[in-house]
Amino acid sequence: EFPEFKERTEDLGWTWDGTNRDHGRLANPDKPGATKAKYELITENEQRYEAYQVEDADYVFVAFGLPSRTAKNAVDILRAQGEKVGIIRPITVWPFPYKAFEQVNKDVKGFISVESTDAGQLVEDVALAAKKTRIDVPIYGQFTNQHIPKAKEVVKFYEQVKAGQMKEVF
Repeated sequence: EFPEFKERTEDLGWTWDGTNRDHGRLANPDKPGATKAKYELITENEQRYEAYQVEDADYVFVAFGLPSRTAKNAVDILRAQGEKVGIIRPITVWPFPYKAFEQVNKDVKGFISVESTDAGQLVEDVALAAKKTRIDVPIYGQFTNQHIPKAKEVVKFYEQVKAGQMKEVF
């Protein structure tokens, strides 16, 4: 059962409350759409990332934080073996670096999200970024639970993806 409805009369100052009252700190009534415009400005100007070897890559790793170090090492190892791979390393995850995906080879065959999570979190952002930039390729996820993957583990996962042994997440 729901408790009896209590109508608020005071402005909390930090949320909408379902009434049509002005919530001045959240939106500027003199400038409709000000919050949306601010969000769009931040999204356009504050994307921070490193795109490494993505211009000709057949597969692109995407990794954030500590896993990005080993994924970048894996890129160097695989490049030395003649493989065309690259990495996108978001420096911040909001706003997500969609611009990095615009730099990716248009003939890319897939993205591999490398994460030290149980079931993947970044992989969903990778799939959305690929879709937003009109790159329709499989998205794979290497989820290593609570440990940082070693470069050789990333290389092995890549080899399994390339051999068709791994199922795509998206």
